[in-house]
Amino acid sequence: MLPLKPPTEAWAILGLAAEPTLAQINDAWRRLRSAAHPDRGGSLGAFTRLKGAHIVACAYASQPRDCALCAGTGLLPTKVRGGFVTSVTCRTCAGTGRV
Repeated sequence: MLPLKPPTEAWAILGLAAEPTLAQINDAWRRLRSAAHPDRGGSLGAFTRLKGAHIVACAYASQPRDCALCAGTGLLPTKVRGGFVTSVTCRTCAGTGRV
């Protein structure tokens, strides 16, 4: 899967700041969907746009990211012993390099 570009327009439609979490995206969707729903006085166009923004933002937030602790390598350097750098598996990503 190719990495998606940040969906800034979707975040703006949902009223969110940059790089929201999946929980923040879903909270914004729940908060805004009833007001935009056609059965509750909203328009079909507004609801469709909101739903599309929710889908795109969730897809972006759900894709794996490089681990911040090991910078995607899966290993953490430890002390130098006898001129050699020893490494241990990253505890945050369990050695995968992705979170």
